[in-house]
Amino acid sequence: LHRAELYGDLKMQILNHGVAFGTLKRMSPEELEKSVVSFRDILLLTRLPADLPIVGGTISEELQTPLSHVNVAARARGTPNMALIGASEDARIAPFLDGERLVRFEVDSSGFSLRAADLAEAEEFWASHNSGETLIPQADTQSAGLPGFDELYFADSLKVGVKAANLAELRRALAEDDASPDGFAVPFHYYEEFIQTSLVTSARCTEAAGNCLEEERAADICDEARRLCTDLSADTPKLADYISRLLDDENFRSDSPLREAALDGLRNIMHHLPVNAVFAEELDARVAAEFGSAAVRLRSSTNAEDLQDFSGAGLYRSISAAVGSGDEPSERIRKVWASVWSWAAFEERAFWNIDHKAVKMAVAVHPAFPDEAANGVLITQNLSDPSVSGFYVNVQLGETSVTNPGDGVMPEIFSVVFGGDGLEIVRQRYSSLSPDAPVMSDEEIQALVRLAFKAVKHFAPLYESDPSGLALDMEFKLDSARRPLIKQARPYFER
Repeated sequence: LHRAELYGDLKMQILNHGVAFGTLKRMSPEELEKSVVSFRDILLLTRLPADLPIVGGTISEELQTPLSHVNVAARARGTPNMALIGASEDARIAPFLDGERLVRFEVDSSGFSLRAADLAEAEEFWASHNSGETLIPQADTQSAGLPGFDELYFADSLKVGVKAANLAELRRALAEDDASPDGFAVPFHYYEEFIQTSLVTSARCTEAAGNCLEEERAADICDEARRLCTDLSADTPKLADYISRLLDDENFRSDSPLREAALDGLRNIMHHLPVNAVFAEELDARVAAEFGSAAVRLRSSTNAEDLQDFSGAGLYRSISAAVGSGDEPSERIRKVWASVWSWAAFEERAFWNIDHKAVKMAVAVHPAFPDEAANGVLITQNLSDPSVSGFYVNVQLGETSVTNPGDGVMPEIFSVVFGGDGLEIVRQRYSSLSPDAPVMSDEEIQALVRLAFKAVKHFAPLYESDPSGLALDMEFKLDSARRPLIKQARPYFER
């Protein structure tokens, strides 16, 4: 089944209310990957992309689920989002698709409106978003070692990030069920050591420029990024000093295509700088001792994600690795560290006025999850009807993404409603990959809900909340034996 068949005659969805000013641009996911966009752009998406950088608002020509990446991003940012079949040809939209005129776009409960706007009102709107107060994430960069989840607690987010600290607490909450991954964390200390000791040379700048061209950016932009890199690294500064110089450069701040290319160059440099030999040996030895040659996940855990007032979902990169495979953890961890400087992460932080220099990367290490029978996302709030107590779940067969599906694939959606007679499973539709049968049985759903209740009860006092009022965003899977496992818990956030 395809989306149109699953949704019947539904042509329009109002997904997130809000107002945006910007230039309306029609883009496919492939075009978006090669484009530089900002909160001054409103995108008409021909299909749903895997990642959505910060933009002012979104209209998709594919129908969405509330937990699609596009809508989760819109809710976290407070930006308007809707879906409209055939939006490109809609008479209310098509006249503004010249890519030149500023427009005002609003989505509310009655529908949407789109009209021409002038620069003065647009600039007033953009300026009103920023209070001027810079948010400075805190981090303990002195604590070293590779602490296991059994050694970490909620308060340790200051040295390993919320994701890693919450994984440790999740493991503790579900220990009797063995229903969450065990592992250890690489604290902020090692990222800080890497940027404070690694040197940036002009040769590295030249290598990064070659990569810029390989990724099909315009030759003049790549050349400009190379010159900027060479100028700023003339005296072979430490990576941290180079980053500071880059952030302070007027051309970098004002020129979006140059900024995107320069950030790509920075990541390329980080990918190729050597990691401290002692740390590398300790990390690989720890992974080998804990997991042998099995694949592990190196998961981003910055001090600027999974927060109660800033989700940062999907901004940073997680990587697979295995000792003895050629993809050693000590080599692959550089890609996780470098994702601090991805275009999407940088622009999102700039949008919320977060101090880039204060952002640090820790890493959570745990077994990879091969042979998933199913995977999904559970919100401990009934998004379908917030007035009715319950949970909201999207689930899909195997490893097919729930939040970023491709080729028109749609997950199964259901709510678990709580009442005097126990829980009731209200299925809104089946997965497009399993149109005639549910992905999860009632018994499997009940087992998952039991684990989720345990997790909520455990996290409620940590977040100083009543369990009934705590909304958590949980990622889960059914393993090859169809056992439910919860592999992440963070606050569910809507702006």
